[in-house]
Amino acid sequence: MNLDNRAAAVMGAAGGVLVSAVAGTDYATNGKLVERHETLVNWSHGVGFALMFVGMVAVVSRYRPMMSRSGRVVLYTFASLLGLFTVVSVPGLADRLAFLEPVAGVCFLGMFVLGTWAGIALWRRTPCSRPGAVLLALGSPMIIVVLVVGALGLFRVHAALAEIPVYLGIAVLSLERLVPRPALVAATAAG
Repeated sequence: MNLDNRAAAVMGAAGGVLVSAVAGTDYATNGKLVERHETLVNWSHGVGFALMFVGMVAVVSRYRPMMSRSGRVVLYTFASLLGLFTVVSVPGLADRLAFLEPVAGVCFLGMFVLGTWAGIALWRRTPCSRPGAVLLALGSPMIIVVLVVGALGLFRVHAALAEIPVYLGIAVLSLERLVPRPALVAATAAG
């Protein structure tokens, strides 16, 4: 089943923009958004992660023939993490199922590492959108930057500073389906 279609592209882009906007707004309000509207934020994350999951599955479908086995494993695992976040974000679920909170924390860190590997794999093996691959790959390096900036006390730091590039990378990679590029069309047809 090939999910690489226009609807999946729009869904992936919408999810990436939605979760980026929520994370950015929470950063801009010093965490007040989550504090005051936790249920709304959780639902927004759930919907956004579900949409990004669809978009990432479309990206995997598009580039699967061009990827090495390890690249496919990384892309499928990264997409699976987005699907897991869809479930973990359901309001109140983590409160009722205590084991979900540490699972979500490990998956959150895994998202950055796998996002970096996925971005590098896409850059090296496919004619994908270079800005999308770079944004996706920025997750792990941005965590290091955020930790250093926080340790130095240069300005207030927030996980959103590392999250947003990953989400926008998914959005850009999803959207590239809407813009036919000769290199992508030729490589997909050959694969």
